[in-house]
Amino acid sequence: MDFDPPCFASSGTTRRAGARFGYAIISQSGSRTDKTLWSKERAGSKPVISIVRDEWAQARHIARQVAEACAQGVALRDQAVLVRTAEEMRPIEAELNRLGIAYRKVGRSHFFAGVKTALAILSWRENPSDTISGALALQAVPGVDAALAFRVASTLKGRRNLKQLLAGRPPVVRRPSWAAFVDLLGSLDHLPWDRQV
Repeated sequence: MDFDPPCFASSGTTRRAGARFGYAIISQSGSRTDKTLWSKERAGSKPVISIVRDEWAQARHIARQVAEACAQGVALRDQAVLVRTAEEMRPIEAELNRLGIAYRKVGRSHFFAGVKTALAILSWRENPSDTISGALALQAVPGVDAALAFRVASTLKGRRNLKQLLAGRPPVVRRPSWAAFVDLLGSLDHLPWDRQV
């Protein structure tokens, strides 16, 4: 079946720019499928290409753009950040959380949630200064949202002090859940690296 879907999220200008860029990349693939995107919207602002140093600079840039758009009256529900892989969202999520910007992920994020949490826990264990991994790990505890997780991870100031972490249980978190998480972190100290996973 040959069907060229409309590109509902884009103006004609954005769709044309995306098509040119996409064609330059996709045309190199021998297994590509020809597709023509179209839009009912004719006008629109031209896309801007930003060059950044790394994925964390990209995340800061994206979060600033979202915040600036909000300041200009663009509602969050009218904004979107598109990524190709879930891994690309990690620094963007962290930066949006840091700025207190609410967001909603749409896509196949549930499949890798357990793997993402396990990697965050192991990463935080190896590098207690990695506040982002700490925040992602803490979100595994029922009752801990992204903002609370970031605050807790930040208060440890790069020290993985299990006693301080246990004593710093947020009131919204049940004691057994918090204790189990701290015990898990402590148990990793006694396992060889190949048995920690």
